[in-house]
Amino acid sequence: MRVSELAKELGKSSKEVLDVLQKQGYGEKTHSSNVSDEQTQAIKKAFAAPAKPEHAQGAAEAPKKKIAAVYRPQNAQTMKNPRPQAAPAQAAAPAAPAQAAPAAENNRENARPQVSSPRTRAAIRAAVTIARAVSRVIEITVRAAIRATAITAAVRVAIRVTVITAMVRVAIRATATTAMVRVAIRATATTAAVRAAIRAAATTVTARAAIRATVTTVTARAVSRVAVTTVTIARAVIRAAATTVTARVRA
Repeated sequence: MRVSELAKELGKSSKEVLDVLQKQGYGEKTHSSNVSDEQTQAIKKAFAAPAKPEHAQGAAEAPKKKIAAVYRPQNAQTMKNPRPQAAPAQAAAPAAPAQAAPAAENNRENARPQVSSPRTRAAIRAAVTIARAVSRVIEITVRAAIRATAITAAVRVAIRVTVITAMVRVAIRATATTAMVRVAIRATATTAAVRAAIRAAATTVTARAAIRATVTTVTARAVSRVAVTTVTIARAVIRAAATTVTARVRA
């Protein structure tokens, strides 16, 4: 960083920054010279240190305060002069600001109103007791409301869990029922297929038996026809033989 940039950042002139550098023994520099981080910190500390003006000593003195006497009403009734004149102001000795704070607290305590009547004190105590009781009741009510809200939330969560569990169970049962229905349908289809196969087999057997019976009948008819033909031929042969024998006998 250059001297001019540092001066601009601090709101100072370059001459002032150069004077600080010379006083701290950093040698001759110009407004365009570079400064290190250590020199930058030293310059910032130099400008940050507040100058002590001449009137700073007078500011350390504490302001003078007037001390007033405070009298209680019950004491004022027994005195000849119920409202005595305030004591003349006395010049307080110069004190540090730290010692002025206790004096101010004492003045505040003395400035508080003093309760003289027993009825007033009893009323104040009753009001404080009632305020504490009301505060306690409000606290208990709030805690009960918070607990009721928590219980309500827990009940709602339990109801939701129960409903979800019931829905899951219903879904599982529906899935099982669907699976059972599918198995039953498959079993029914299998049974129907088996029955159809049995019927087809029975039909095939019956057809085969009918075909065999038909073949047997046709065969029997053919055999009977052959037999009839054979008998007819035999008869004809016999007749022919008989005719031949008769003709020979006659000859």
